[in-house]
Amino acid sequence: MRLLFLLLPVLLLAGCREEEPGSLFPRIDRETGEYWFFYYDSSASVQSVALAGSFNGWSATATPMKKRTDHLWSASIKLAPGKREQYKVVLNGTKWIPDPNAPYITMDQWRNSVIQTIRPDEFGLMFSSPIADGAAIRPEFIRLVFNDPKSILPAASVVVTLNGRPVRELTRLADGEIRVPVHPDLDGEIQVEIQIGHPNLNWYHSFLVFVWSKPIDLKTPPQNDAMVLYEIYIRQFADSNDDGTGDLKGITGKLPYLDSLGVTGLWLMPFNESPRDHGYAINDYLAIDREYGTMEDFRQLAMAADERGIDLWMDFVINHTDTTHPWFLDIRKKGKESRYWTWFQMTGDQPLSWKYFGMDDGMPKLNFQNPEVQDYFLKMAEFWMDPDQDGDFSDGVDGFRCDAAIEVPHSYWKRFRAHVKKIRPDVTILGEIWVADQLALLPFYDQEFDMTFDYPLYYTLRDAIHEQKPDLLMRFWQPMRQEVLPSGAQWVTFTSNHDNFRSLSLFRENRAEWNLAQNLLFALPGTPMVYYGDEAGLTGKNPPDTNVRQKMVFPAPTSDFYQTYRSLIALRKTFPVLAARDYKESPTLTFSTPEPGLLIVHRSDGNQKLTGYFNLSPAGLTFKKPYSGKPVTWNGTAWTVGESRPLTDLPAYGVSWLIPD
Repeated sequence: MRLLFLLLPVLLLAGCREEEPGSLFPRIDRETGEYWFFYYDSSASVQSVALAGSFNGWSATATPMKKRTDHLWSASIKLAPGKREQYKVVLNGTKWIPDPNAPYITMDQWRNSVIQTIRPDEFGLMFSSPIADGAAIRPEFIRLVFNDPKSILPAASVVVTLNGRPVRELTRLADGEIRVPVHPDLDGEIQVEIQIGHPNLNWYHSFLVFVWSKPIDLKTPPQNDAMVLYEIYIRQFADSNDDGTGDLKGITGKLPYLDSLGVTGLWLMPFNESPRDHGYAINDYLAIDREYGTMEDFRQLAMAADERGIDLWMDFVINHTDTTHPWFLDIRKKGKESRYWTWFQMTGDQPLSWKYFGMDDGMPKLNFQNPEVQDYFLKMAEFWMDPDQDGDFSDGVDGFRCDAAIEVPHSYWKRFRAHVKKIRPDVTILGEIWVADQLALLPFYDQEFDMTFDYPLYYTLRDAIHEQKPDLLMRFWQPMRQEVLPSGAQWVTFTSNHDNFRSLSLFRENRAEWNLAQNLLFALPGTPMVYYGDEAGLTGKNPPDTNVRQKMVFPAPTSDFYQTYRSLIALRKTFPVLAARDYKESPTLTFSTPEPGLLIVHRSDGNQKLTGYFNLSPAGLTFKKPYSGKPVTWNGTAWTVGESRPLTDLPAYGVSWLIPD
């Protein structure tokens, strides 16, 4: 037994081909009952790997992984059976990421890896590919791997249905693996159901996956391509009456400032009535928070923004309410007799219990399986697009930023899109899909959202600059971005928002790193976003969130941070090619990394060309050969084009723009 335990890591690794996706999923040692976890990384920058999760108090040091080969790390840990454990992989003590080999990853902003533990002698599904709630493009089969300690599978009847259709040609492999072929006609959301029959076992399991065999036909508002979005926390932005709280009139008064910066879209954090300062727990969806003003104040802001060509987007917070909402108060009073009992995801009545958002039981989750809930929020969206219901949209919102969209059913978002687009085809629907994997975004573009927040780019840009690896960005985009997202898809790019570090703090308060990141962001396709105060050089790290939601400080127009954003917004207006969409069918973007530290971004749409040269190194670069073109430079008020000349070097974290010869 001792010899077997010592050999186990070797035996497990021997069965795990490092290059084979899904070969490193967590598995149980049937002899010891311990779970083995694996992590593969070919990067030389990874010096330590650990597991942190519910099983060790989320300690980044309690469960270190051992290096087994040049690139493979492993760790074993005893886990109690019958538990749903959440965890992450911690790289170099500071970088927390989902386990890429996990059998499930939570579809929320935390993106925790999940493993459902079983006894060593218990039959169960260990892994599937795609994972539950995962996505795949044109897969040949769905892979199922079972823990089968008593060798039940060879003699068992196995029935697998995909969307109710039995699959007849299952392939049974050794070691408890079954492969389920995917018919080319299957497309979109697929319900996988598995029934195992045996004299000693009757086992059933089901889960959802998303499969795309056909292109997604998505039409999105063209005005978003050239837009620059600006996020505002109303409470902290501009106070019109000196009562210490920002308000809607304050924003109206600052429209000339936003206009001069070049902003063409405003995302307002929640302005509905709420007992919370942040506003993300609402108790009246049809009212303006009294501290922010009146409905007339809102209409005046909307119309004034419309006159300046600035779109106004509202925070659409419908996944959950506050426990002070009248619907929930009615449940507290009447229990199951309340007409709103089925409006929420209630789990018990003695005592009252319910599902809630994150870790805050004061934000009960709504039940979107209830048609009445769906209908209410369709009507609510109609109201805010046209508050006085006169058919003139100039006094309403032009778009919806859908909060926690990942937690609301896909079926509802499809209905929502069809409904609001019928009323106003050019309204924008933006989903907060907090994921790092580009493929995980795909289901939300299938007749649901026009745009998503580009968290995959956010993390990749951060890592490329921190680790001085320009190839990370190149590999991220080509061919991955062009292959994964459908033609017509749009996304919001950013380096900061109300849930993350301030932009300058994200880049270690290194002014040169920050400037490099902003130039890269504005060089790439997508709708760039500025978080209020970043143009003033505000800093802050969360938690707590108040560190990144501080009072606005309006900068002088000549300040460095303000000038950086003003110049880059003007650059996209001067060179519309930077805002051009980039798809496999009509590419407008190419990358190259001809020498260490250098990333070249070339944009071309047939009418215009512009090339950016970016030094991701903390040292100056002298090029092996010069690059020729007309230099494009900012003179403080406009971009000018000079005579053609060679570009021979770049300073540390330097940027240069050329119109190629």
